[in-house]
Amino acid sequence: MLSRYFVPKLLTLIVFSLVSALARPAAAGGFGMGLLVQASPFYSGAGLSMAGSIGDKFTLAGAVLPAFGDFRDQLYGHVDFLFDLGEGFETGGGPIKFYFGPGVRFLVLDIDGIGARVPVGMKYNINDTAVEFFVEAAPAIDFFIDMPPTYQIEFQGGMGIRYYFAGSKANKAGSGSSQSAK
Repeated sequence: MLSRYFVPKLLTLIVFSLVSALARPAAAGGFGMGLLVQASPFYSGAGLSMAGSIGDKFTLAGAVLPAFGDFRDQLYGHVDFLFDLGEGFETGGGPIKFYFGPGVRFLVLDIDGIGARVPVGMKYNINDTAVEFFVEAAPAIDFFIDMPPTYQIEFQGGMGIRYYFAGSKANKAGSGSSQSAK
């Protein structure tokens, strides 16, 4: 049987491998990493966030963070497939774009669970920089494995910042290219 401390490391590796592997073929589309602060009625936390563009209209985003609250000693993670909603609008300081999409999430350690979420959010890329700010809200449902068959429905919110590495569209914001990273 796998150690309860091995599983979180394995899931973290899977989340970030998925995001980076799928973003690599579209390296010109962008790959960013940063900080996410997230809250829900049941837990809150801050952790690592990554996003990679897949083509011009899609982003694969993921996060892993410790969760504090009703569920102590938890590791939370999610992976989302996001759709950009149109061109957004220009603010003079950078474009603001909106997105939404389906995602999966997990909780491990004290209580193991898996769930689904549908984030809706907006992102703001500062012109001539590789920095992106984002804010999102997501309804979610979790199914818990370690308890009698049970589930929870919640609404979570988060905000964060990401730095996009050389060659990404976010890094070319000042050149007039479209933004496609979450």
